[in-house]
Amino acid sequence: MHIKICYLRSMTILRLKHWQVFLLAWGPHAISMLQLMLAPETVGATLPLWLLVVTIGTTNCFIWAWKIMAGMNQIYPAANILAFKIAFWIPCISTLTFVANLVYDLFFHKREPTGINSLAFWIGTGILSSVCILFGLMLIGRMVRAVELKRTPLIGEHLFESLIMLIPPVGVWIVQPRLNRILASQEASKT
Repeated sequence: MHIKICYLRSMTILRLKHWQVFLLAWGPHAISMLQLMLAPETVGATLPLWLLVVTIGTTNCFIWAWKIMAGMNQIYPAANILAFKIAFWIPCISTLTFVANLVYDLFFHKREPTGINSLAFWIGTGILSSVCILFGLMLIGRMVRAVELKRTPLIGEHLFESLIMLIPPVGVWIVQPRLNRILASQEASKT
């Protein structure tokens, strides 16, 4: 019991307010898009910085999603999160491989990535990653609802949470306050 409470206390990203999580996850993307719109002629010179900013924002989104499933699984261990882990790691590995390939080609070889086979591979990988991300977000919505109900929800009982997680910026604003309430009630019941 004590280990579970200590673990929940370490989940600081789940304790943040919804606007703080939104800024961590989507602030870097907004800044990079604003820079692209205001000064498109500087894209070539600022590409490394742009890649870094987008990587930070994407990493924050992945961390938030992972912490939700890991934290909620500690509260409701009856859920099997193997499907989420698979759906989570496929886009992570794909994204890291793509970024590493892009950085290697652009900065070390000073050439543009070429080849139709490479393009077909990255399009296929991108589609698979997108499907995995959508599936993972739906599993997060289901897990949040399962923790609230304290049982495995039927499809109609978690449909709203799953659909709202498919729009991550909106999902953060709606799901994060519920996570804060869940964690607060868990700590209150354990102490």
